[in-house]
Amino acid sequence: MKKILLLLCLSTLVSCNAFKSGEELYAIGLDYLKGTNGQEQNMEKAAEYFKLAADKDHAPAQFNLGYSYLEGQGVPQSNSEAVYWFRKAAEQQHTFAQYNLGYCYKEGIGVEQNYREAIKWYTIAATKNIPDAQVELGNCFLHGLGTIPNPTEAAKWYKEAAERGHMQAQYNLGVCYIIGQGVAIDYQLGLEWLSTAAAQGHVEASNMVAETAYNIALSFENGEEISQDTEKAIQFYQVAAEYGSEEAQQALSRLGVLQ
Repeated sequence: MKKILLLLCLSTLVSCNAFKSGEELYAIGLDYLKGTNGQEQNMEKAAEYFKLAADKDHAPAQFNLGYSYLEGQGVPQSNSEAVYWFRKAAEQQHTFAQYNLGYCYKEGIGVEQNYREAIKWYTIAATKNIPDAQVELGNCFLHGLGTIPNPTEAAKWYKEAAERGHMQAQYNLGVCYIIGQGVAIDYQLGLEWLSTAAAQGHVEASNMVAETAYNIALSFENGEEISQDTEKAIQFYQVAAEYGSEEAQQALSRLGVLQ
């Protein structure tokens, strides 16, 4: 009798869910995922409701279900299942699913590595102003992954992401300006972008600011390849010193500049 009652209860639960919309099922899944609205956090339940909503073509649920499979969160880990659901959501114009699908193609996660497919999905997400996609697209153009190398296009996408606050893009763009990769050499702009990245905690950017500013200062002081200008040399030495260059600090002392 108890078994019959249990089966009836389960049947009622399933039939109730069948009448819920994808959005309603997705909302329940989010509650289980986050432990909100009176639900205890339960990854298995979250994935279960994401699946119910995903089967009703709910794109955010498909994306979250894909992520659950990618991380093995509430379901057995499966890269191929992750890609399947990312694709479902991406084809419904879910921006982050489009980025994730591009990443899977680039890294060969759950699918055969295919840089052209990666560029295709990265481009779609990048044009929707997703900074991570813009950086990855820039990397593809810089290194010629799935396309011919195009430093100018790479710098363009780094700039798009950098202006949206993406730390790695700011560093990459700074390097482009320092070495003239895809853009005309502009030490001032290069240092500005590197400093912006350094302010966000990018260690390599901080080190590069110190090294680059010191070398520029040295050139101004000695008139190497540029006109000798002690005032500009001091300005760049001060920037280098601010970022921890002991050589720059010594140069400022030699030039009689108080620190």
